This record gives sequence, structure tokens and C-alpha cells, in this order.
Amino acid sequence: MEFVIIPDLLALIASCITSDLIEFACAFLIAPFFGCICSSFSLYGKNFYKTNGKWRTSKGKFIPINQAMLTKALDDPDFERKYRGIGFYTFIPSLIKLAIAVPLFIFSGRARERVFYVRADFGETFFAAYAYIMAFITVMSLILAFVYVFGGKNTLRGYIDEQLGMLRAGMPFSQLELPPLSELPFKNELLSQRILYNTIRGHYLLNEKRINELRATVYELTEQLRPISFILANTLGYYLLIFYYSRYELRPDLAGFFFGKASSSLAADTDSNGRRVLAYYSYGIQRDNAKARFFLEQARAALPNYSSGHGAEYELEKRLIDELDVFLSNEERQS
Repeated sequence: MEFVIIPDLLALIASCITSDLIEFACAFLIAPFFGCICSSFSLYGKNFYKTNGKWRTSKGKFIPINQAMLTKALDDPDFERKYRGIGFYTFIPSLIKLAIAVPLFIFSGRARERVFYVRADFGETFFAAYAYIMAFITVMSLILAFVYVFGGKNTLRGYIDEQLGMLRAGMPFSQLELPPLSELPFKNELLSQRILYNTIRGHYLLNEKRINELRATVYELTEQLRPISFILANTLGYYLLIFYYSRYELRPDLAGFFFGKASSSLAADTDSNGRRVLAYYSYGIQRDNAKARFFLEQARAALPNYSSGHGAEYELEKRLIDELDVFLSNEERQS
């Protein structure tokens, strides 16, 4: 039994590493041709961020997940033309896996036959298992790519992409249509998409100063993020919760809980929003005005580079920085 389990386990690990390497290679080498860049990635809990042209690292808890996060290369003068082909890019990692899996499966025929008749040695067992698992990963990858490209319009993900597209095109937050998640017609959506929607809606309500409605969305997001491990894709959700519980509803327990999960990310994030979250946490939870002022000045210094220095996201970030500046200045004058 041990002889069978070990090569199968090694084959599973090797297949997952192969798949991840293909995804990372595409993110760094191919995505720029489709108007996107890899702005951050994670390797088993160790996170890498690109800020101000430099890569920074932070180490979180070990999780068996690797991911590369793509963002639109809006500074690319040829962005619009390149980005029109982003749907095709979705298939490229799957097609590369297919190009590896098909010949691998063909050439492993003898090994698979010997495994079936329990005559295979260690190497043949590993080779056969590797072929089977790569074939499975490829099929699942292709299915997900088809669903993403052709089945997204009538899903929550498609709705999110539509709203974000309008925001990126210059539409103000106030003109977006972001009702409570329960009022949308989409059912049985992935947790990752529900988290993303509530994160976007939270910032929309924050921009509109609808704090009573923001509370309900924050509570829902809290329950979604509380039981799961930190992953890069949910970074802005954690930032929103830490900010809210440090600014509008002082909850050291919840602010501290989510700060603990995202602390490595915040430490490495030198962008304006990351520094601003640290400033509010220092001010509202730690009651350390000097530290809050330090982080706030860093946030303001990084502001010109945030969201390309314009747009609804930039204006919201500037407002939140200015509000804390007023709080600190008033207390500084009184002391």
C-alpha cells in the first residue's frame, strides 16, 4: 500500500506544481500582450507585491494555494486594443496544459496498462498517475475557462465586471447600480464572487456616505471572511473591514482579528490605501496618534500614484485621508 501511495502523492504534487508554473509563466510573459500585468502573486502563503516599480514580500500563514493577480495595464498607451483579446488569454494556460497533457497521456499508455494489472514499478506508477492528474487538471481548467468567457454575462461575476468596467471608464460611484447582494437575481454563486461584490459595494456606500447601509454590507462581509484563510484576492475586503472597525464602529476585537490576518500584506503595501488603513487602525484602535500621523503622511505621499492619480477611487481615497488629517489636527491642537 505504501508503495502505491507514495508515487501517487508525488505525482499529485508534481502535477499541481506544473499547473501553477504554467499559470505564473502566462501571467508574467503573456498577459502583457493582452493589456494586463501581474501586480502580485502568492506562493504557499508568501506574498509578493509590486509597488512603485519594486517587488516587496510578506509572509503569511502557510496555505496550499498559489495565485497570480492580474490588473489592467491602464498606463499602456495601446491598452484598449490589447485588452479586447482578454477573453482569448483566459484559454492560453489551459491550451498549454492541453499541449502537455495529451502527449503525456499517450506516451504513458504502457505505464497505465501495467498499473492496471498491478505490475508497474515505482517510476511507471508515478508516470501513469502524473498523466491522469494532468489530464484531469486540464479538463477542469478548460471547463472553467469556457464558463468564465461564455457563461459570465448572466452571473454575478459578469455583473461585477460590468460595474467595474463603467467605474474604470470614468463613471462616478454614484451612478453604479450596486444593490444588496440579496436583491440580485444570481443564486448559488461562488463565495469568492460574493466577497468581491460586497467589497465593491462597501466602497460604493463609503463613497456615498451611506454608513447605515454600509454597516449591513460590512457585517455580511465579516461573516464571509471570518472563517477562511487570507488570500491575495480578498485583500481589499480585509482592508475595508479593518478600516470600518477602526473608523465607524470601534471594535478592537474584529479590527484586530482581521488586522492579524492581513498584517503581512499591510506591512508590504506601500500604496495609498494600505498606508491609510494602517493610519486609521493606529488612530482608532491603538490610539497612537504619532504612528497614525506617520502612516497618514505616507498615504498622502503615495496618493498621486493611486488609481493613476484620478477617477472615483482616487477621490474616495483622498477624502478618507483628508478626514483623518482633520481628526489628528484637531487633537494635536488640543494637546
